[in-house]
Amino acid sequence: MAIGAGEANAVKSVIQAIDKLDVIGQMMGKAFSLAGNIAKPMLNKAGKGFVYVFEKNFKIAETYELKFNTGKLYAGLPFPELRKKVEKLTEADIAKLPADENGIRIADVDEQAIPIGPEESLDKIGQQ
Repeated sequence: MAIGAGEANAVKSVIQAIDKLDVIGQMMGKAFSLAGNIAKPMLNKAGKGFVYVFEKNFKIAETYELKFNTGKLYAGLPFPELRKKVEKLTEADIAKLPADENGIRIADVDEQAIPIGPEESLDKIGQQ
């Protein structure tokens, strides 16, 4: 049985959609494991990205500036004593973490979920 060009294109479209869903699924799985109990990753309406939705009781005790060659990021520390451990994170370590639409990544430091991202994005945490 021969497959026509239209059918082949339909099959190709289905395979591409499955591949995209697989990538999003893997990213969401990693985001869920890192976010712990402070945040939940939620897909955006277009289904092409996600945002971290933080628990209402999550508070940032201190915002710590991380300086890298390519710029600055900020870490929202729930406990100031985590500062020294956050200082050890490299730009490469942070780049490996899944980022939401607002540029927030979540690092696991001593089993504490630490949001890292642009200052204006961290300022919005707790205001949603």
